[in-house]
Amino acid sequence: MKTWQKFLFVAVLVIFVSASITIALISISRPPYKYSEEEAIGGDESLSGWVFSGFNGNASTVTLNIDFVRDKNGNDPDESEPVLGIGKYAVNADEYVTELRIGKTVRFIEETAFFNLKSLQKITVDPENEWFRDIDGVLFTKDGKELILYPLCYGRVPGSGEDGFDYPAEYTVPDGVERINTFAFLKNEHLRDLTLPDSLREIGDMTFFGCSRLGAYEYDSGTDSLVGKGFELPDGIEKIGSDAFSKCTSIAPTIFIPSSVTEIKHHAFFSCNGLKSVLMGAENEDSVTLGEAWLKNNVKNAEFGASRSDTNGQIEEYKAEKLDSLREEAKKNG
Repeated sequence: MKTWQKFLFVAVLVIFVSASITIALISISRPPYKYSEEEAIGGDESLSGWVFSGFNGNASTVTLNIDFVRDKNGNDPDESEPVLGIGKYAVNADEYVTELRIGKTVRFIEETAFFNLKSLQKITVDPENEWFRDIDGVLFTKDGKELILYPLCYGRVPGSGEDGFDYPAEYTVPDGVERINTFAFLKNEHLRDLTLPDSLREIGDMTFFGCSRLGAYEYDSGTDSLVGKGFELPDGIEKIGSDAFSKCTSIAPTIFIPSSVTEIKHHAFFSCNGLKSVLMGAENEDSVTLGEAWLKNNVKNAEFGASRSDTNGQIEEYKAEKLDSLREEAKKNG
């Protein structure tokens, strides 16, 4: 290595190490609880006050209270300074919080307020809150029309899973829900069977991104059969957001998209590697607004003018092949 190359290498190394140390120090020095005083919260000109705008968690904080302005460590809540809103990415990729507690004064939550909370098991909302509520630990608007967040570790109990826990494989979205929020089920690798209500009209951006088990058919050695009910979109749904089902690799081999759907945004079904066909209830593309690369890579075109029953043959054939394959795999593994 030439001398100038050695100097360049050392210089780059020094810059990299210095930057890493600086970022680490900033992260350490950043207060765990951050608030901002804002006007027109959520675009509402009549709503001004305190917003919970950031959280820098640590292993000692497993319960996060969002109710009143607190000191930098989350202590000494000041009831004269109620929190009215929760800002964008306020709680982002936290690894430790297991419970969110939302106070009675919170009346606005940004669409992207909660992102990839890796240990979250439940959400509780003060019963006096007039804008939001929890149903068995899942966050909804008060009127029940929007599901905001399904905790990533919902229903976790000690068990035989790879991480030492078991998780529920099924969840039924309550009837009356019309919209499922952005990020609501993001990267949930535990949920297999999801039932969506006929009331549902919209699925947000990245709602089910990375839900790799969703729709899976799995082998039960005890009954020598497949378990899992696959995945279906309900009649009446109208909008599917960008990346809504990206990387949902177990949805297979086909999916029916009802004629009620008027918009599918970009990459909605991208990297759904199990899909071999997409059947559309709409007569043609003119009645649906389709975003860029909304289909997975190797499904070049959707079939229009189809019906839900058209999927039955494909699914049954797939299940028969899947069962044979999983039986053989089970035999090899003893």
